[in-house]
Amino acid sequence: MQQPDFKLLLDSMDSALIQLDTELHFSYLNPAAEMLLDTSDNQLLGRTVEDYCGSECELKSLARKALSSGQTITRRELTLAMEGDREVVVNLTITPLGDDRGVLLEIHPIGQLYAIAQETVRQEEYAATRSLLRGLAHEIKNPLGGIRGAAQLLEAEFDDSELTSYTAIIINETDRLKRLIDRMIGPRQLPAGRKVNIHEIAERVVHLISAEAGADVQVERDYDPSIPEFRGDADQLIQAALNIARNALEALRDCGNGGIIRFTTRILRNYTIGGKQQNLVVRLRISDTGPGIPAKLRNQVFFPMISGKANGSGLGLSVAQAIVTSHGGIIKFESGSDATFFDILIPI
Repeated sequence: MQQPDFKLLLDSMDSALIQLDTELHFSYLNPAAEMLLDTSDNQLLGRTVEDYCGSECELKSLARKALSSGQTITRRELTLAMEGDREVVVNLTITPLGDDRGVLLEIHPIGQLYAIAQETVRQEEYAATRSLLRGLAHEIKNPLGGIRGAAQLLEAEFDDSELTSYTAIIINETDRLKRLIDRMIGPRQLPAGRKVNIHEIAERVVHLISAEAGADVQVERDYDPSIPEFRGDADQLIQAALNIARNALEALRDCGNGGIIRFTTRILRNYTIGGKQQNLVVRLRISDTGPGIPAKLRNQVFFPMISGKANGSGLGLSVAQAIVTSHGGIIKFESGSDATFFDILIPI
């Protein structure tokens, strides 16, 4: 009888599994744990729990207690502090392994299923809105074309320059409305479908934002170089990432204190997008240390014409979401009083 491949079994589990040695150094993480901790195993192996989440981390004290007592410890609905000032509500079991092999942590994020359900609802709402916008755009652009054509015919009949100035206004305004509608519905062409590298996309945006940012805004990178290429449209994805990054830059400028914009890339395994589990997903996170998105706008940020800025068009995030959706992905975000994270997630 063939012996089971235990590593393959552990790597395929949905539960986050982490082995810590007797000094609480990370010695093993399965893919679910990498996703939960928002980092890769090669960046954590050899580091301690304290290095990851600080000296006051409850995970550290519970692991120490399990080691000293030799007893399994279970906690329900425990709020764990994570790197980057994140907090995750989990069910946690810590099992001593004996023979100086440390402890095994089994972690179940209890908010994950709820988050997946909420994300699916938002995706359905977004798809319905896009469909409505396309139908509305068709109904508006047809009469606009007629108005513009009639104005051109009238212009040809007038000899008076004052009268032709009025028809010029009509033509210019109909053109402006057509451009606005085109921007609202986003790119009409399908993604090119060539092999693209997420770091080439990120670097293009980093260079553009660095050129636009002042001396008080820092642009940082945190890349996982092991991410493979995937099929997509590099130009469209650069536009999507640039729209998000410019929003971050404007948020920092508005608060007047400068800050940090950080570009982070990671691979997520067994991640659910639109109710469908994907084996591998590439994530480009664009975060800033600005004041965050107002709470009243957080459920509407991807809808067109919604903006928290006095001079904002409210189209940047809507267009970005349309581009990423056309690649089979989604954009997610988290926002607090001192940080905002936008994640571009695209299945490989």
